[in-house]
Amino acid sequence: MQKKAIKVLLIEDNAFDADILSELLEESSVQDLSLTWVDRLSRARQAVQAETFDLILMDMNLPDSDGLETLFRAQKISPDLPIIVLSGHSDEAIAIEAVQNGAQDYLVKGQFTSDILVRCILYAIERKLMAKQMEKQFQQLQETEQRLSAVLGGMSEGVCNVDLQGSIIYMNAAAQDILGLNIDEVMGKNFHDLVHPGEVKTCANCDLLRSRAEAGNRGRVEDEFHTKSLKILPVEFSFTALKINDHTTGSVICFRDISEQKIVEKRVKEFYSSVSHELRTPLTSIFGSLSLLENGVIGQVDRDGLELVEVARVSCDRLLRLISDLLDIKKIEAGQLELKEEEIEPTHLIDICVEAMAGYAVQSQVELVVADDMIARDVGVIKGDRDRLLQVLLNLVSNAVKFSKEGDKVTLRLEKGQAHPIRFSVCDTGPGIANHDMDKLFQRFQQLDSSDARNFGGTGLGLAISKALVEQHGGTIGVHSKVGTGSTFWFELPIAEEDLEQTLN
Repeated sequence: MQKKAIKVLLIEDNAFDADILSELLEESSVQDLSLTWVDRLSRARQAVQAETFDLILMDMNLPDSDGLETLFRAQKISPDLPIIVLSGHSDEAIAIEAVQNGAQDYLVKGQFTSDILVRCILYAIERKLMAKQMEKQFQQLQETEQRLSAVLGGMSEGVCNVDLQGSIIYMNAAAQDILGLNIDEVMGKNFHDLVHPGEVKTCANCDLLRSRAEAGNRGRVEDEFHTKSLKILPVEFSFTALKINDHTTGSVICFRDISEQKIVEKRVKEFYSSVSHELRTPLTSIFGSLSLLENGVIGQVDRDGLELVEVARVSCDRLLRLISDLLDIKKIEAGQLELKEEEIEPTHLIDICVEAMAGYAVQSQVELVVADDMIARDVGVIKGDRDRLLQVLLNLVSNAVKFSKEGDKVTLRLEKGQAHPIRFSVCDTGPGIANHDMDKLFQRFQQLDSSDARNFGGTGLGLAISKALVEQHGGTIGVHSKVGTGSTFWFELPIAEEDLEQTLN
């Protein structure tokens, strides 16, 4: 492969020295070099403007410039070109100083051969190229560091980098504000000692140390940090190991002040307590009284009055169900919903559900049927909470009836599941669910609105509660649906261990 020709600009006022340099370059068999000679620095400017060069070879003592000033002026003429200075014995010290100020190299006149000259030119060009690449990389590194610093500085979450011993290396502005500290006063200090002053350093009694020991595998953890003024602050933090080239060099702690969140949680807890005690109890009494009036237990009520009583009783029932759903969701979120486990025949749940929903189906003029191809009754028993599983099944059937047209059919089916041995399915021929609405299902306070569906109210909590209850039983829940052809909601449950062994055998 032919090498690229190198074009050298020689700035030399001595014609004899210029001829010698030209002859030395012509002798080179290593590289194709061409030489352009000017005898003034001012003429060098004109040459650079008219032609592209790869290197400047120049004497520092010229008629229109002298000493280091010659180098500085040449650098301004063409900042990107590497420069080799030529010197005599008497001004070699100045040549060395020129190298210290940006020249790539220097040569003493009369003390170099053609090979040395060419090698010096090639090295100078290569060093200049490497220097430009390093400068570019350094600029990119600075820009990246500035962007990272801006991102970390703009975060509302505190970020702290510690070494393997837990000493602080970096702390962003948010971390300083949350803890009331200044980076200058905490640099090199132990983060644990700052936020947990006086605490014994053991993983057994400290989530912060335990998270560090486990390399952040515990996810986000709630804790209490002390600020500079020794105020105790509720925080949520995560601890992540920092690795560089597969070597752990320290950790990154991200934390945020959750004081306001704790206040909100307290208010929500108080609200749920009020709902439970101040609303549900009187509503239950009102519901019972209205039922007695409606059934004529305490005397006959005329037709108009009976209609009003029925409306009030239905509305009261809806409020009671809403309160029950809210309390169920709260218990599920807090992990306080206890299941009363017992052995349950799957088909028995189907029978109870059909019996309970028969009246609602007749009223809605929807046919409620049990599929003939149900799996055998001796398939096994479920170990779970009968009332809660019935709640799930009733909710699915109620929804199916609600969104069916008069004359439609809702089918209950018991079959073998895919992930678990038993699957309960509720199939309808209603409007179906569009793909873009699928992600709303099983979420709290979400209801789907279909132009083909009858306008029925609801809390938007039924499916969310059903999902939580099924998963708490170790099962799965899902839906298959297509717009215009109906939906099939299903849930699968494991069977009791002894029955599972018999099934496998």
